[in-house]
Amino acid sequence: GTASDYMVLPAGNHQLDIRQGGKAKLTLPLEAQGAHAVTLALQSLAANSKPLVFEDKTIANKLKATLTVYHLHPAFENVDIVTGDGKLTVFPALAAGGTAVRAVNPIDIELVAQKSGNQLQVARTKLGLTQGGSYSVFLLPDSGSKMTAFSQQNKVERYTGK
Repeated sequence: GTASDYMVLPAGNHQLDIRQGGKAKLTLPLEAQGAHAVTLALQSLAANSKPLVFEDKTIANKLKATLTVYHLHPAFENVDIVTGDGKLTVFPALAAGGTAVRAVNPIDIELVAQKSGNQLQVARTKLGLTQGGSYSVFLLPDSGSKMTAFSQQNKVERYTGK
């Protein structure tokens, strides 16, 4: 239910160790390519888990904010991402396991995930978007079978080789 900062890695093969409570839970191989950004999403920490890999896109217009939504709840087929007032559909029919990105105006906004076609709200989140900023919204399972939305401004952590 959380996300880490982005890490800048040199091109080549790497091993990512996912830890929980200081103990190694999962080891993933990763081949990093130069000048590419990817998001790895794990839906489980089971030993045989394979991450969903999303090639992240960037927006050249630095007057806008970049908004990316990752639909990571396998029990919900398509969802529409709309503004809190319901007046604008930001991302229509986003499929489970999918992602969408777009440039948006830098404003404070509430986003709502609703089942496509019937306006049943299943999750919501608020964001304060800033000019040139990059933001992610993750649609995740909650502790039951419902959906929750987690959002954050993307930051970069420099890889130190340790």
